[in-house]
Amino acid sequence: MIQKNNKFLSFFKNFISKLKFSKLFYNDKLLLIVSILISIVLWLSFTMNDSSSLSTRRIDNIPINVELPDSALSDNLTVFFPDKNVASVEISGTSMNISQVTTSDISVTALQTGPINKTGTYELDLAAKNTRPFVSNSFEIIQQSLSPSVVEVLVDKKGQSEFKVKDEISYKVNSDLFANYAQFSPSTISISGPQSILSQIVTVCAKYNISESLTKPFSLDVPLVFYDKDNNIIPNEQLSLLTISQKEVKCDISVLKKKTVDLKFDVLNSPASFDLASKVSVSPQNIEIALPEEDFNNVNSINLPQLDFSKIDPENTSFDLPIDIPSGYKNLSNLSTATISVDLSGYSKKSLDLQNFQFVNVPDSKTATAQPSSITIDVVGLQQDIDKITANDITAVVDLSKGNSSSEFSELPVTFTVNQAYPSCWVYGNYTIGVMLS
Repeated sequence: MIQKNNKFLSFFKNFISKLKFSKLFYNDKLLLIVSILISIVLWLSFTMNDSSSLSTRRIDNIPINVELPDSALSDNLTVFFPDKNVASVEISGTSMNISQVTTSDISVTALQTGPINKTGTYELDLAAKNTRPFVSNSFEIIQQSLSPSVVEVLVDKKGQSEFKVKDEISYKVNSDLFANYAQFSPSTISISGPQSILSQIVTVCAKYNISESLTKPFSLDVPLVFYDKDNNIIPNEQLSLLTISQKEVKCDISVLKKKTVDLKFDVLNSPASFDLASKVSVSPQNIEIALPEEDFNNVNSINLPQLDFSKIDPENTSFDLPIDIPSGYKNLSNLSTATISVDLSGYSKKSLDLQNFQFVNVPDSKTATAQPSSITIDVVGLQQDIDKITANDITAVVDLSKGNSSSEFSELPVTFTVNQAYPSCWVYGNYTIGVMLS
């Protein structure tokens, strides 16, 4: 091992003795590289130490901090700024140092002359400082460049309320058209901020005047206006202290075409010989509606709910049925119901006791029995038919599939069929009967 080390030292000494440093000074490329490196080092050293090479830079969006005492915080007081609670300031230093400064390296705080412990408006001077004291010499803050240097804040409790948007959209349409009420999206807005200002707001309105006559659906983003109890507009300088979910809402107004349409009715369980056209009437016979233009030529009537003859007898011949129009239409007649009148001149009513029942859909291996064994029903018809009809002319059917198949006893509806020999007759009323399975 020692012998190998001695051989290496001997080789190194011979190499050094042969190397001539004087030749290096005649290598142009090497001299050029060394010169450039020395110049860069000297320039950096001069720049970093020479005060005449200082630069400036503005730092924006620095949060403004106003400290409240514990007593104010315990009273739920909060600081509200009329504008964005940020400031900007210029700093100076070497280009390298100031290029690395961020908003987190600087704080802007209020120079409070006394504690802020009650509701009110305060005008506070601001000052900026370096938040990195361990590198405080890396840049300098230019205090006179601070913007803003003074800020006015409101100290108050924070509140929150929701307001429904009120319609104050004015417009006009031609006489053959109807403009539906404005629809707002959203229809409710949320406002939070100083309680003293929030409590002044009573109404939030979407206010806009459409000068031209509407001939087609209208859609526009409409600004909101905020009113107090005396219908005065809340000033913008107060609104700036509030957080408002929407400053404008989308307004949609549908424009519909007017049309007069008939009211149609339909009946259930009417007897075969009953002349609906001459015996049943509706009042009013028609109403005025407004509907979309694409439906105008296809809609000529509005259907009323069906009228069941089981509800009609000589003492009950007039019925009010709701007028339901399709969604997106408008009932311009402002009538919510129509009256159906049935002419039962020459008709009378008769009671019959039924004892025979037909049971359908009876479970296998089961027998159905009516409990009680009979029911009394009312039959309506022309006098000549009522005089002749008997219980044997009425078929009473009970469908067991409408009950609970696992139960021994069920209360089930009964349906009736009248013998065709009495075409003017029908059963009045709805009936049920108990059914025992055994």
